[in-house]
Amino acid sequence: MPSFATHPYASFIQEIEKPARYVGGEWGQVRKPWDRTRVRICLAFPDIFDIGMSHLGTRILYAELNEAPDMLCERAFCPWTDMERALRERGLPLLSLENAKPLSAFHVVGISLQHELVYTNVLTLLDLGGIALRSSERADSDPLVLGGGSVASHPEPVADFFDAFVIGDGEKKAAEVARRWVEDLERGVGREERLRHLASLGGVYVPSLYEHRFDARCGREVVDRPRYSEAPLPVVRATVPELGMFPTRFPTGGPEAVFDRLSIEIARGCSQGCRFCQGGMIFRPERERDPATIVECVLQSLAHSGQDEISLTSLSPADYTAMAPLVAQLSHHPSLSHVALNVSSLRAYGLDDPTLDEIRRVRVSNLTFAPEAGTQRLREVINKNVTEEQLLETVRRVVRRGWERIKLYFMIGLPTETQEDVEAIVQLTSRVRAEARAARESKGRSVQVTASASTFVPKPHTPFQWASMVDLDTVKEKHRRIVVWAREHKVDIKMHEPHGSVLEGLLSRGDRRLGPVIEDAWRAGSRFDGWEGNVKWGIWLAAMERHDLQLIDYIKEIPNEATTPWSHIHVGVSEEFLRQEWEKAQRFKHTLPCLRPADPASKSDKLVCYHCGLDCDLEQAARIRSQRMSAPVADRAPAAMVASCDTVQYRFCYEKIGRASLLGHLDMVREMPRIMRRAGFAVVYTQGFHPKAMMGFGPALRLGVPSFEEYVDVKMQELANPEEGLAKLNAICPEGIRFVRMVRLPDKAPSLVQAIGEARMLLGIDPSAVEARGGVSWLKERLGELMSSESLPWIRNHKGKERTLDLRPWILELRMGTEDDAVRMSEAGIPGSWVMVRLHHALTAQGSVRIDEVVALMGEREALPYRAVRVALTKTGGRSVMPSAEALGVEVL
Repeated sequence: MPSFATHPYASFIQEIEKPARYVGGEWGQVRKPWDRTRVRICLAFPDIFDIGMSHLGTRILYAELNEAPDMLCERAFCPWTDMERALRERGLPLLSLENAKPLSAFHVVGISLQHELVYTNVLTLLDLGGIALRSSERADSDPLVLGGGSVASHPEPVADFFDAFVIGDGEKKAAEVARRWVEDLERGVGREERLRHLASLGGVYVPSLYEHRFDARCGREVVDRPRYSEAPLPVVRATVPELGMFPTRFPTGGPEAVFDRLSIEIARGCSQGCRFCQGGMIFRPERERDPATIVECVLQSLAHSGQDEISLTSLSPADYTAMAPLVAQLSHHPSLSHVALNVSSLRAYGLDDPTLDEIRRVRVSNLTFAPEAGTQRLREVINKNVTEEQLLETVRRVVRRGWERIKLYFMIGLPTETQEDVEAIVQLTSRVRAEARAARESKGRSVQVTASASTFVPKPHTPFQWASMVDLDTVKEKHRRIVVWAREHKVDIKMHEPHGSVLEGLLSRGDRRLGPVIEDAWRAGSRFDGWEGNVKWGIWLAAMERHDLQLIDYIKEIPNEATTPWSHIHVGVSEEFLRQEWEKAQRFKHTLPCLRPADPASKSDKLVCYHCGLDCDLEQAARIRSQRMSAPVADRAPAAMVASCDTVQYRFCYEKIGRASLLGHLDMVREMPRIMRRAGFAVVYTQGFHPKAMMGFGPALRLGVPSFEEYVDVKMQELANPEEGLAKLNAICPEGIRFVRMVRLPDKAPSLVQAIGEARMLLGIDPSAVEARGGVSWLKERLGELMSSESLPWIRNHKGKERTLDLRPWILELRMGTEDDAVRMSEAGIPGSWVMVRLHHALTAQGSVRIDEVVALMGEREALPYRAVRVALTKTGGRSVMPSAEALGVEVL
């Protein structure tokens, strides 16, 4: 990987919030030689790193594409507004994390569309990546801009910005598309012909190959017919019929992701048939991973990542046929000692008592239930397969097992909703809280019950695709009522910001006429519309008005016989099935889950099928279901007993330079246990519901400051070969972290907090700032003045409160540095020529001086541009923090 010192962002990135988002260097990233790979792909995620690295699809594609010897797959993420501003001010492009290449340098730029509120971020990616916004403006040599994800099933509002979309499961189709694109490029085939070839592959929608017309019944522009024979109509989604091995190697060790855990997809699709849920329709049929494969995926992923939390994830994990034996196997496996086990998105009645007991054995997380509606009538309308009694009974069961936090999810604005339904949300939340408190043991901890209510958005390819959406004023009124009722019942209900929901409704069922609206909103400053409170509503309304479009035309009811802007895309379920479900909803009729026996308690092999348009093999589904329900995953293994072995404490000294200097102290506290686990070290954990690795860290280092000497104390099983252990550590670290020494500590050794009393720093001052004040002679004289001062008063502001401190007792030495110091700074990954200053300061229980305070004193209380490196941490008096070999009677590595 290129040296961080030569990275185009190196000179300013430390000024940006969470700078590690933009430079890569994580453990597990794949960096291939740029010039020796035939097909180059960048996965550009239209949200920040923290969100994108939580996305399963990105992880799957990154692993799948990089497995191919002829392919290179790198990552880029939409920069937050401060980074976007910094790039534009400097005229720099958005770069990939691995090889630091602009998006325009790749053959294919893949953008995953998980929801509609990232549309403006897509334009940010393209513009900063050096790619023309519109497909029609791209030259033959420009990258293929390829969309995917669930929103690709209704992409017309952004169709002009993409060259093509993969419809359906993309992990196999993406590689096929990329290879064909590069093959045609190498043969000199023109861009339009290349796009026609892609359309012929199946599962690929190329918007520029179709004519459009206005449909009066729908009130929108729709696809009329193909312009070329290669373009299919309809475009039928790509499907992976069987789920094999889940990718087990992925980048880890960067900034904290929103879902900072090991997520394993146990199934794809859902059989419940919730009428509002797009995922439950477009990912049919439900396909399960083999349980033995899941266990192997978990074990390999844990070994590679060192993670301490697993999430078994799917649209409806509780429907997984072998859930009980799978959870039992995982919770008893010795490799999962001190690993938390989560099952995401639980249905209220989804897990039996033995399975709950197994989950409870390991570290506990929140339980989340989604009744969606407050009344049984409305749950019948939306086909939510849960009754209030099932919900309350499950609450009683989980609280008795010690769960302390329960979250409930509801929607407002559902079809046929009445005021009674809205009020029932508060009433049901109140009853859940009462049941939880009643079920709690008399001496048990309190149980926290919270709820959130989002606004229903009618989604394409669902039975509710024709339904109207409530307008903004109605949403606000419903919010107001819920707040009043919640206050009366003393329950905690969070309301989602309404503007974002209405904007999502506009873009979900929009047509191609919204493309210019999206571009106008983006040019006016709209960014990150999916973030709570971030929608600039006035900008969107003004953009709609400029293009003579009305919001109401997009959220009103659609006749169910009308052609829609997404009718040309076939996701598997038929329009006839969706109409039947829409009509049943209006009659309050319930539909049983498919691919399940009509009676869940029966042993019948006959499965429910509604002939929804998919060609499901019912006999095979019944056979697999029977096998997985009757056979355990594997014999249980005894749980690991780390506490029964001799444990000792080691002190490690490590470097944190280059890209790693952009990781914050809390990032290191989170990553260090994972490094130890990846190395195979048996770290000791605390007891209780939330065990923590027994580690002690040295003083926190300011973000962006490299260090040649950091320390961590770790309690763990004694190593037979410490030298080999040091080598193992350095083989699995993120770039810029290197362990240089380790020693076993004697019993009752002072902690790092007690031992460390001083720090030595190198400060590099901007030479132009020094020259402007009189040159190096001025700086040398100024340092002498500071050191000869008896006191150096300073007003420190902390959270709005000021206090006056004397910084002088903490400053032990402040003098000019040497040429060797400049070399040392460059070794830390800091580019440029700097005027070097050495700082030696005390670290006391009462506090210490801050680097920026020292630099401000040097500049006579005016800020000087500077960079800093920590060179050493020592005991008071300069003695080493590491015990001497003589004192220990051992060799210090």
